[in-house]
Amino acid sequence: MTLFHETQGRCPVCFSSVILKKLRSTEGYVAFDLDYRVYARGADPVRLLIQRCDSCQYTEYVTDFLKDVSPAVPDCMARNDYRALLKASRSSDFPLVALIKAAKDEGPERLAYCYLRASWFAGDLGRAAEEEQYLHQAREQFQRALSGAADSVNAADSGRLRTTYMLAEIHRRLSLWEEARAYLREVDSLEFAVLVRDQFNLIQRKDALRRRAKSSR
Repeated sequence: MTLFHETQGRCPVCFSSVILKKLRSTEGYVAFDLDYRVYARGADPVRLLIQRCDSCQYTEYVTDFLKDVSPAVPDCMARNDYRALLKASRSSDFPLVALIKAAKDEGPERLAYCYLRASWFAGDLGRAAEEEQYLHQAREQFQRALSGAADSVNAADSGRLRTTYMLAEIHRRLSLWEEARAYLREVDSLEFAVLVRDQFNLIQRKDALRRRAKSSR
């Protein structure tokens, strides 16, 4: 059974009362993709990460509803790009979250995962052009994150390797085979050995589809 933990909170933008619904447990995780998308029995745990205020349309991760926001956030929500997204037929709310994250200046990695997750749901609906658009946006942000990690002496090696691996996966999905191979060669860690092997095999076959990790089956 999928269980939730509900708490009374308030929107940090308009201060309206909101019921924050946070996932407590699922019926069990059953698999994950090569890009770390997880699958569970019952409700999709990824969609449940975010929430929108019914009053002002502030859209964020549930946990971020507990944090104060700067004036940059309502300014972002008043912009044409945010308002246009609200009115558009979209596969998920993750692109809205990405705009909020950019306004908060939370860094490229946070934006990258928003766009990556947006690509999952666009792909689920067969919206190939939208899926590709979000993959390109995720790619741009992961590259910015990797560049920042290279310039920082405090960057964790595990984080750098994961970002590099994610760039390999995204380049494979975009049929950029040589770039994908180049990134994979940089992921020299036992932690990623099985995933890297699977990626090289898919590149050899020029397979650009989203695939399950064999170790998750």
